[in-house]
Amino acid sequence: MDASPVGENREYIQVHRFQLWFSVLGGAVAWTLHLLLSYGVAEFGCVSPFRTIDWIGLSGVAWLEILVTLLTLAVAVASTLIALRIKRRLLGDAAASSSAASDGRVFMARSGVMAGAIFVFIIVVEALPILYFLRDC
Repeated sequence: MDASPVGENREYIQVHRFQLWFSVLGGAVAWTLHLLLSYGVAEFGCVSPFRTIDWIGLSGVAWLEILVTLLTLAVAVASTLIALRIKRRLLGDAAASSSAASDGRVFMARSGVMAGAIFVFIIVVEALPILYFLRDC
């Protein structure tokens, strides 16, 4: 059975569409969730009973912010690592790199690596001022 694209005589590497789309959009969705959830936790947490909880010098609101940041950061890092794994798998041999310019999956994987790394950085940088300003809560 010949599963090779456009008449090439090398083996066609299977990549699930969900993995490709998650690698491209996972970091962006994680950042969006982080932005919205962090705003909600910081805004409403300061008027809730969580502000009175104190553990290891941090309020309950700060702990909720840390939890939101870690969860969304995990999703963004996972999408970046999946994109990197797909890119390495698709560009694994010399024959694949010569046809990479015409393969949309390689473009999506490369875009996923770059976008994921950017969104990981954004989530980390976005969390720092939130935690800083929660001291006045």
